[in-house]
Amino acid sequence: MTLLSCVLMLNIKYNKPKLFYLILGIILSVIIYYMNLFSAIFGQSLQIPSKIAAMFPLIIISLSCCVGLVKINEK
Repeated sequence: MTLLSCVLMLNIKYNKPKLFYLILGIILSVIIYYMNLFSAIFGQSLQIPSKIAAMFPLIIISLSCCVGLVKINEK
């Protein structure tokens, strides 16, 4: 989660108001919560194996952090 917040803060311009950052944080928290919830539901219903369902949110967040780090490195 720290890596995700670091990527977001380094990619966003600093002249935005604090309310923007507050709303962005809340929206990202809700997205991560629902992604974790849907993954757990799919794992419990055995539509996908439970080990894959447990790792799915982590993989998605890790991939988005890696993409963000590459964008930061290109600057």
